[in-house]
This record gives sequence, structure tokens and C-alpha cells, in this order.
Amino acid sequence: MKRKNLILKLSFLMLFLLINSIFVTASAQEIQRISVKEAKTKTLSGEALLVCAYDDYHCTDLMLPGAIKKSQLESKIKSLPKKTEIIFYCA
Repeated sequence: MKRKNLILKLSFLMLFLLINSIFVTASAQEIQRISVKEAKTKTLSGEALLVCAYDDYHCTDLMLPGAIKKSQLESKIKSLPKKTEIIFYCA
């Protein structure tokens, strides 16, 4: 009985990982690049949020005007309007 439960748990885990990897792959294909000019226009108009893609300790010297850190995004993500575009950058 224990062996059967273990096999069921492992099967479920493998299925979960497979579904998750398919979702991540599909999502990665939806990523679009935009020009610096377009990013600036959208950020200044409030249509988009500019986020430094590096960890916080790397961001300090690389922050662009108007950008926020990943940790700041994580703390406010639930309160953002659904139409807000999030633009990640790395320098």
C-alpha cells in the first residue's frame, strides 16, 4: 500500500512539473521587446511600470529614473490595475 501511494505521489509530481514547464514555455514565447522610447513614453504616462530585473543588491547602481526594484513590485503587484504593463529591464 505504501508503495502504491508513493507511485501515485510521484506520478502526480511528474504531471505537475510537466504542466508547469509547458505553461512557462508558452509564457516565455509571449515576451515582447520594446524600444527605449516606447518604454519611456509608457512609463511617464503611467501606462507601464519600469522594473529592474536584477536582484536588489545589483539594482542600486543600475536604477533608471522612475524604475522600481523587484521587491517593490512584489509588494505592490496585487494592488496594480490589471491593465498595467510591466516592463523589466537589465543593464
